[in-house]
Amino acid sequence: RKKQSKGHGIHSPFAFDIITNVLNGPYSYYAFTDIPESFPYSKGESKKTKKFNHLSFRLVNHFKAINILEVNPKNGLNTFYIKSPSSKINYKSISGISTSKLRYDAIFININEDKDSIPSIEWLLDISHENTFWVINPINTKHSKQFCQLIVNHESVTTTFDTNNTLVVFLRQSYHKQHYFV
Repeated sequence: RKKQSKGHGIHSPFAFDIITNVLNGPYSYYAFTDIPESFPYSKGESKKTKKFNHLSFRLVNHFKAINILEVNPKNGLNTFYIKSPSSKINYKSISGISTSKLRYDAIFININEDKDSIPSIEWLLDISHENTFWVINPINTKHSKQFCQLIVNHESVTTTFDTNNTLVVFLRQSYHKQHYFV
């Protein structure tokens, strides 16, 4: 895990780029200081939460996601990180499952302790296209571990990145199936 987290031994150019420039991106962005300054309650956020917020921003920024869905949003702070890369972002948040047939570029799934907060993989696939990415957080509870295992093993999922607390999922069929521990 330690070597993969820095990109060592990664042969896929796509995966190497994601690991070195997004998951472990060396650059800081304006949002990393502007958002905490605007919201005093964010000062007490944990290191894990801060890392997840930064990852959310980096992913949306890197892939230029426009249509974004957040399932079971938490305190709302991550929403600002998701929306801040572009003023063109079309953001929607829901609790549970929506009947919308819009296909999203990015889907952020916050898993609560409640098993009912976990959407079905089929529903996620219905509202996704080939370039959609999913971000699932946290992945260290009993229900979320089972859900993530189903996702990693699903035939439509090709590339996944496990960062201890977050799972990033890609559906691009042109990539070989690979699960990375970062």
